[in-house]
Amino acid sequence: MSFRALLAVLVAAVWVGACSAPPSKPVPPAPPPAPDTRFVVGCPGGDVICEIADDWERRAAGLSARSAVPAGTGMVFLYSEPDVRGFWMKGCLVALDIAYLRDDGTVVDVGRMEPPAVGASDDALPRFRSSEPVRIVFEVAAGEAAKLGVVRGVKLRLPNDLAARLADADP
Repeated sequence: MSFRALLAVLVAAVWVGACSAPPSKPVPPAPPPAPDTRFVVGCPGGDVICEIADDWERRAAGLSARSAVPAGTGMVFLYSEPDVRGFWMKGCLVALDIAYLRDDGTVVDVGRMEPPAVGASDDALPRFRSSEPVRIVFEVAAGEAAKLGVVRGVKLRLPNDLAARLADADP
């Protein structure tokens, strides 16, 4: 058989096979990745793996009703708009350290917040306020901020996708 005849037979076989193959099912697109619910804050004394509170429901819950906040963990509250922020300890069972951060990670204010007395009215709960408008609030267990080197003026390392996360957060 000549080369040309062999080539014609091969092309015909491929064409017939392709035409007679059963239709394949369309492959559904992969589901979108789950939103990242963790946020790593790099502190001079080590990294902290934080839960993200970027909407009203998560912010309202915060770290309340927890009997402990393990070392190396915390919470980051993200807002799309800068504002003077004021936090209280409604429903919190453990003392917390709080730090207000500029978008570049610089610590503006640091403080300690104690859990309220049982039965304290909302009006009696102290608020710890930022001294300037911020979009990022960082909380860890009481005493952890000092161990981690989180003090006023220090710059913490924040994720590279911070701008997108802030843009997606509720105001």
